[in-house]
Amino acid sequence: MKKSLFAAPALILILVLAPLALAAPAAAPSINADGVCVIDGASGAVVYSENPHKRFPMASVTKVMTAVLAIEKSDIKQKVVVDVSWDEIPDSSIMGLDLMEELTIEQLLYGLMLPSGNDAARAIARSIAGDDYRFAEMMNQKAQELGLVDTHYKNPHGRDEDGHYTSACDLATLGRYAMRYPEFRQIVATKRISFDGRFGAYNLRNINRFLLNYPGADGIKTGYDDLPNSDGVAALSSVIATAERDGRRGYVAILHSYGDYAAQAATMMDFFFNN
Repeated sequence: MKKSLFAAPALILILVLAPLALAAPAAAPSINADGVCVIDGASGAVVYSENPHKRFPMASVTKVMTAVLAIEKSDIKQKVVVDVSWDEIPDSSIMGLDLMEELTIEQLLYGLMLPSGNDAARAIARSIAGDDYRFAEMMNQKAQELGLVDTHYKNPHGRDEDGHYTSACDLATLGRYAMRYPEFRQIVATKRISFDGRFGAYNLRNINRFLLNYPGADGIKTGYDDLPNSDGVAALSSVIATAERDGRRGYVAILHSYGDYAAQAATMMDFFFNN
């Protein structure tokens, strides 16, 4: 009789713990990209990664750092006279600026982040630092401050240059940092905006398909470049994505993607929210 009394609690304990022992974390889905990092928004902890510190050309996700410095180093409501023309960087995404245009830094930021304007990136860099190269030095200093050890900038727009690279986890970390600024959050969540300049109207549309299609998405930035660098590596598709659901926020960074960046970011974001 005594034996059965002691055996019963032990049996109950086994039955209670057995499901816990059998349960295992869900396997992460496979996507066709070489660098992936998923970060929990609340803690900053990396919850999944593939090649988290491998360095890749980054294309236009460069502009996240350009926007951060614009917010930190200027009064974004201040008007500046633009000394950049839309045709300075051939075959690239543009806002459509003309020489001697007069806009606020905030308006240039919309041109930077929605249509991914390389002309807007140069206008911001020159208004703050005088030229692209000195602005790139400021970008690198900020990267060091944030502990982005696998990141180095050569320009404010992301057109490929040797020595211009980042890693998936550096990119996700930067995205989480940038979203601390209300001005940044408002800009990257905007789908369309129109305003007038000296020479005409700007009708800007956000090209981030993850933002446009994923429930709870509110940013951040995409990039694409198929021109290889001196090592024969092209940036291909890249994205830093964020979304909020039921009080939880996730960040997904994808670099060197061969597929549909929006679908891949959605797949990894679903993995984050479901686990």
